[in-house]
Amino acid sequence: MNKNLLVAAAWVFLLSGVNFATGQLDQVQIERSGQSYSLAGEIVVEAQDGGVLFLSDDSRLWLIQPEEIKSKSDTKNEFKPLDADALAKATLKDLPDGFQVYKTKHFVICYNTSKAYAKWVGSIYERLYRGFRAYWTGKRKWKIAEPKGPLPIILFANKEQYARYVKRELNQEVGSMIAYYHLLTNRVAMYDLTGFDKPTEKQIKQFLRAPNSLRMIATVVHEGTHQLVFNTGIQVRLADTPLWVNEGMAMYFETPDVGSTSGWRKIGVVNRPRLQQFRANLSVRKYFPLKDFIADDVIFRSSKTATDAYAQAWALNYYLFKKKSKNYVKYLQHLSKKQPLRVDGKEKRVEEFKKFFGDDLSKFEREFLRYMRGVR
Repeated sequence: MNKNLLVAAAWVFLLSGVNFATGQLDQVQIERSGQSYSLAGEIVVEAQDGGVLFLSDDSRLWLIQPEEIKSKSDTKNEFKPLDADALAKATLKDLPDGFQVYKTKHFVICYNTSKAYAKWVGSIYERLYRGFRAYWTGKRKWKIAEPKGPLPIILFANKEQYARYVKRELNQEVGSMIAYYHLLTNRVAMYDLTGFDKPTEKQIKQFLRAPNSLRMIATVVHEGTHQLVFNTGIQVRLADTPLWVNEGMAMYFETPDVGSTSGWRKIGVVNRPRLQQFRANLSVRKYFPLKDFIADDVIFRSSKTATDAYAQAWALNYYLFKKKSKNYVKYLQHLSKKQPLRVDGKEKRVEEFKKFFGDDLSKFEREFLRYMRGVR
């Protein structure tokens, strides 16, 4: 994501005051960078200065400045997202020639690698979907929403093609990023990780037996978790959800399973690489004090501290899910009611945490560290 874009957009809406979505189908004509767009969907936020956050029927979010709007109208009809066939057609328009479509019950996968690889990713994500829903609606008794429509996935045949897409969409070099979920497009994008040219089912199984497949499988599940979190009402796209919650939850769900034929099977098992790093950081005092950690996202955005912050986010989520589950669900439900494009200050974040976990942060921190030192 382009953080500067989001901050600038949030600043405009905050200054202007806002009205929020009505659930009706809206049509907006805009002009941007010399191109005209005709959008059908829902106005999510409308600022008094005329700026609009718009959810189009292909599940994209558009941050639209007042001067870009040529016309807008309310059709009085109910907003409905595109079905799987229409979403596939809309997604293919943004991709080079040669992409095909593989559909599962909940996902539309556009791919130019092998169908076998698309089917493997689809099976992982459908398994994640079932486990994800069962996790929240079971013991946690949270009736999370169904996604409003099918969820889009893009699979590139190789890193070079994927890198060109990343450069165009995120305006950055791909670096070590093998997959990502985009808050604005609502898409998960990645490339074929097997190292084979359009792999067969046999070659995929061979890949899954390799030691280096674990991190890659975890990343695939991690990004899929982000997509589900934002499409089932657990978190709100462009709302000010703390990154320790957002990333820590995805890591809680991501842990690969070497005993499974697909590479992933179970939610909430110990994430060994994250645990090892967290404990190593404790031993050399690279631990972030709890109050600072929950108040600010800055450590997640710095290359010098991000890896350590991620490990601690996993640890804190693991502790909360295992030992404070009832209160953590209430806290998450509170966060799920936040509106997009409104920024909380550090003090409010700390106050909200205390509301659900107690005023004595020092006591909480001691109990958290004691528990994590004993995790096996």
